[in-house]
Formats: sequence, structure tokens, C-alpha cells
Amino acid sequence: MKSELAGLIVLFAVTSSSAALADTLLSTLGEPVTEVSHSVTLSVGEGLATFVVRRTFANTGVLHDEAVLSVDMPTFAIATGLRIRAGNVWYGGDLLEAQEAADKYTELTGMGGFQARDPALLAWESEATLHLRIFPVPPGATATLEYTLVAPLGWEGGEAIVDYWRGGEDEALSTVVLQVLEYPGQILVDGRLVTFEQPVVLSARGEGEQDSGTAQIRLKPDQSKIIGRAGSTEQIRLTSEGSTVFSKIEFDLPQRLSELPKLASVVFLMDRSRSVSEELVQAQLDVMEGVASFLPDARFEIVMVDRQATPLQGALVDHAAFVEALARLRDQNVALKNGSNLDLGLAMGRDLLKDVQGPRFIIALSDDRLRPSWDTQAVARATGIMTHIVVLDHGFSRDDAHRLSSIALTEGGILVRTGGDGLRSEFEHLVRPIRLEGVSVSDIDDEIGDLDEGSAYRFFGVVPKRPRAALRAKLWNQPIVVNAWRRPAFDRAAAGWVFSHGLFHGLDEEDMMRLARYAEAVSPVTSYLAIEPGVRPSVVGIDRSASGLGMQGFGAGGYGMGIGIGTGPVPKIEIDVEPCRLSHPGQQAKVTVHTTTIEIVDVVAHSSNEFTACIVERAWATELPSAFLSFAQQSQALQF
Repeated sequence: MKSELAGLIVLFAVTSSSAALADTLLSTLGEPVTEVSHSVTLSVGEGLATFVVRRTFANTGVLHDEAVLSVDMPTFAIATGLRIRAGNVWYGGDLLEAQEAADKYTELTGMGGFQARDPALLAWESEATLHLRIFPVPPGATATLEYTLVAPLGWEGGEAIVDYWRGGEDEALSTVVLQVLEYPGQILVDGRLVTFEQPVVLSARGEGEQDSGTAQIRLKPDQSKIIGRAGSTEQIRLTSEGSTVFSKIEFDLPQRLSELPKLASVVFLMDRSRSVSEELVQAQLDVMEGVASFLPDARFEIVMVDRQATPLQGALVDHAAFVEALARLRDQNVALKNGSNLDLGLAMGRDLLKDVQGPRFIIALSDDRLRPSWDTQAVARATGIMTHIVVLDHGFSRDDAHRLSSIALTEGGILVRTGGDGLRSEFEHLVRPIRLEGVSVSDIDDEIGDLDEGSAYRFFGVVPKRPRAALRAKLWNQPIVVNAWRRPAFDRAAAGWVFSHGLFHGLDEEDMMRLARYAEAVSPVTSYLAIEPGVRPSVVGIDRSASGLGMQGFGAGGYGMGIGIGTGPVPKIEIDVEPCRLSHPGQQAKVTVHTTTIEIVDVVAHSSNEFTACIVERAWATELPSAFLSFAQQSQALQF
């Protein structure tokens, strides 16, 4: 089998859409044959959209003629049945080898001294188009047939999506009337809410659909769980070189994976250290404002973190008071200080929420410029308070490998890197999980990443064996496992969709025949032929000699820290120690000062006397000059 079979079709936010479609109708002998009825019933279940299409053609001419129709199908649909009607009796078609079906149809509709009967032929034209013929359409009378199409469901925004040709400007074709059979949820056709079994006319363009030949049918299921489906061709022994098993795997996420907490209490830890720029101060306020916008009934407090932890308001306040507090912080210059004792902030946040009822959150914001001796493991412990760490950065991404992530993970929370404008919708993920993260599917070698609620995962390709098809992910820090269900009908449809998805190229004719017969589908090697058992005079046949049978770094708007890697001489930390010498003459001191850019993050004493204690306090009060901005992190041992 050629290498293109190994390609995958993977969609995350899966929709159903096609280029503008247009069925075309011709009559072989040029009689005025038109379509007088085109009705469609749609049933949805087990991942399949099944269209039963009934079409009636009328002939206002004087000769028996043949209706020849090029049929554009719904996205990725296959044809799985054909029947014709004689009077009130329906006669089902047989799936035959394509050339055999064409030859027999030609024989049945031709001129000659043999028994003539009335057939219809449904054949392959392309991956998205069928070739349909029916004979005869008698003069002054009609001919009716019915065919079945099976399409996969698209999925977007927690809704199933399918499409159907809405009709066109060809006067020979009738208005399309669609009827959706019973469905346990809402049904929208081109945005119009309809009830099941209510006929809907598709000929008019829907709003915003002026350039589309398809009507969009959206089905809102009553679904609160992740649904998975898997189909494969394992039971079909394929012999083409390199071929094994075609597998189609689908996972649909509900519109909402979780709900907003009610009457929550939230403590924000705001990084007020000197390494934080004014832009990052505003970024922190953006995060707090964004999170609070999803919690109108919550109470809030801000703990300012530098060398110490200081509550801003002294108590949890309601949403209105909190918004006012944020506005005041925006209007004033926040005094930045040395030190980044995030551990003290966490301890204070836990203490503020210790006896609070209802959902409790700590959201700790930090530029991650902490003292080298900071012990993450000592701080990480389970208290029952949902804790998220927000590292001031750009974009919005989870980072379980970050050194501070264990603090959040211990409490069931997450660490994210974020900051910047235009990301407010992402902040909801800090209030309730709105996506699955770290998604993988068993036995599928595919980089999936994250899946937002309401989205979907789609895989269709060749695999060595039938995959187990279990989705694994995290909902915040909660492990999620969803097993895909299997149904014979979905297996058969998957075999047929090998053709509609263009995955058959490279298969030999024998393997295509195996797939098509298992799927009971029209393909490049199979066609449906339906024959009315009645007899008609062969003189009304078609002379085929005259009419042949013709059997695709930081983004804009982000916050930059202005930090580089120093290449010049390291500036010396200058501490005004003269007041200490005057107060404690004759004593000596030795300290190590740790810095991150212009912030002093730790002062470690290596001697023990009053002079040393004074030096430590003078060091903490020191403002480093801008020359330190070029040095992300350093330590200096100082003796006095």
C-alpha cells in the first residue's frame, strides 16, 4: 500500500462544511424532465447521521426518457442503499461490482429483442459526488426512487453538526424539504429552532449563508459527559502492501465540563517585589479583575507579598468593594519593595480561608524571582484550599514541569504562565476547568495537547491493530479516562468512510471491494442497481450508440520584563553601613546577598552579632541601581 495511507485526518474543533454544492439534472433524450419532489428525513444516533432521500421526477414531454443526476453529498457521506417504487411497492437495490452494474443497467434500458425492465443505478462519481440514473420517466407521468446516505457527525461548541444541499437555481430541480426524526435535544436548521418531524424548506439561503449551497443542521444534545466512539476494519483482511487496520476514533466534549462555584472565597497573592515592572503590576491587576468577573457572588482579599505578607483590606470583601479596590490600585503607584516571600503569602492566605465555608481559592501571582534557598516542597501541602500559581509571562499555558507547580498540584490546582491583554476569557480556567489538558488516546501516536469544552477530537487513519481508544487527560489535576464505545454500525460506516475521506488511494481493487461490501457502500468499485420486476416494451429503450453512459518571546500585547543576560562586569552591591558602624563600633559582619535583577530576594547572615543584624536590615532597605537589570540572578558575599 502506498505511503499516503499512513496519513491522518485529525480535527479538534470539528465542523461540517462544504464548498457550494449543486445537484445537476439532465435528460438523456432531451425531454423536459424535472424534479417535482425532493424530501429528506434525517435520523441521528451512535455517531451517525443517516439521510433517507426520496426524489420524484416528472416528464412533460412525449417520449420515455432517462433522468441523469449528479448528486452532491453531505460532508464525508457514503451511499448505503437504493430502491425504486412501482405503484405503492418499493424494490430494493443490490450492491454489485461497478462494471457489472453498469452493463446490466445498459442492457435493461437499451433497445432490442429482450425482456425490458425498469432500473435505477447509483454509482460513484467522486469522493463527494454520486452518479444517479433512473429509466424510464414516462411521458405525462413520474418516477420515484430513494437512496440512503450515512455521514459522520461534526462537532462544535458542544453541538453535533451536519450539512445538506439546500437546493439551487436550476429550475429542473425541486425545493428540498428536510425532516429531522425524533431527537433528544434542540434542532436548529440555519439557525432556526425547529421541532423534530417538522418539515423545513431548505431552498432559501440562511442568514450569513449567501455564498453557501449547504444548509447547516445543528443538534444540541442533552449531554454532560464526554462521549467516545471507535470504529475499525479489523475484521476485514486487507492484503495491499503495508495495509493493516483503518480506524476512526471520535471524542465529543460537552458544552460545559464544569460549573462556576457559588459563594466562593478568593485570596489573591500579589507580587509587590522590586523585580516586578509597572507593566507586570498592571498584568496582575488584569488577572485579578478577569478572575473576579466570573465570580460576582464571591468574596475577595489581596495579600501584598514582598519581604513580608500584608493584607490589603484586612478582610474578605464582596465583589463591588473588590472592584473598587482594584481601581484604586490602578490609579496609584504600588510601592515596590525588596523580597519575594511567597511562602509567607501562602501561609497568610491559608490562615484567612481556614474557617471559611464554601469553595475556597488561593491564586498566587509571582514573577518567579525568588530566593535560591526557597524550599517548594516545604510549602506544598494539602489544606483543602484550591491553589493556583500564576507565573507572570505571556500567553496562557499550563506548566506542570515548573518548580512551583507542586504547590498547586498538591492542592488539586494548576500552574499557568500568563499575562497581557485580550486573555480575559482564559482566566475562567482559574475558576473552573474549561478544557482537558495533556490529552492522549491509547495506541494513537498523535500530539493532541489540550481540548476545550465543546470541542472534539477526530482521528482517521491506518494503525497496526485495532486501538484500545481510551482518552486520558486532566481536568485541572483530576485524572480523566473515557473509553470509546464500539458498535457494528459504526464499524461498517468507518469502512465506507475510507472512500469518502480519500484514504483508499493505494489500495488494490480487491481490498476496495472488501471494504465496500462490508460497508454496503457505493465506491469506485461498487454500485447499487435497483430493478422493478415489471415488463415494458423494449421499443422505449435508449439507443446507447447515440447517448453513452458515463459511468479535492512575547506576542503583541504581552508584557515584557526587560530582562537580559549580563555580559559586562557585575556591579557591586553597595550598602550604606555607616549608621551600623556608628552604633556598633569594632564589630565585623559577613553576609551573602541574593538578587534577581534590581530586587534583593534574600540576605543570609554568616556572623552573629548586633552589627550583622543591623547590616541585614540595611541590606533589605537597599535599592539596587538600574545596572543590575542586565543580570537575571546573582549572589554576592560581602564582608564589613
